[in-house]
This record gives sequence, structure tokens and C-alpha cells, in this order.
Amino acid sequence: MEKISKWLEGYDSHTIYSNDKLEQDFREKTGKEPKWSTTTIGKLRESEGSFKGPMNLKGNDSDVVACGWIVAEGLERAYAGTRAYAEFHGRGSAFRASIEALKSKGF
Repeated sequence: MEKISKWLEGYDSHTIYSNDKLEQDFREKTGKEPKWSTTTIGKLRESEGSFKGPMNLKGNDSDVVACGWIVAEGLERAYAGTRAYAEFHGRGSAFRASIEALKSKGF
């Protein structure tokens, strides 16, 4: 089984993913349960003015999605028990901090 940090390195901090596919991939490759917050395409569309990132979302408003940096933060909190991402303001920096925190705890 793959470590959580290694699994996260295969994803991007700024990409918005289909949650169903992401959860399936996570379970298959790590053997662990997904622990992150989700949202819907509709909610992201509503926040388009304040959301800094690509908003070329395809799908129905009710489709459940997960944002890369939020996935990393949730996994760090759940498995490493830390919040290293909180020291950073950028999504990419926070994403990388979560990966490093998971690595340091053996995940």
C-alpha cells in the first residue's frame, strides 16, 4: 500500500476533483478511509467571484467535488494530527506543508 503523502504527491493543490473517483483511488492505493471536506460544483459556481482558480467546471450543480489543497489539509489533520498548513496563506504552500507533515509522522 502507498503512503498517504506519496498518494497526495500524485495530485495537484489547485485542481478540483470528482470526489467519488478521488475516494476510490485513495482507498485502493492507501487502504485507508478518506478524511476530507467536500463541496458541490454549484457551491463553487456561486463563489466564482471570490474563488481564485480555474472555474471551467463541467457537471451538474449537485456533483460532489474535492479541492486538492482541502484534501491535503483534511488528511493531515486526520492522520498526522497536525495543522502545518495553517502557517501558510497560499494553497500550494499549504498543500506541500501538509505532505511534509504527513511524511514526518510516517504517513
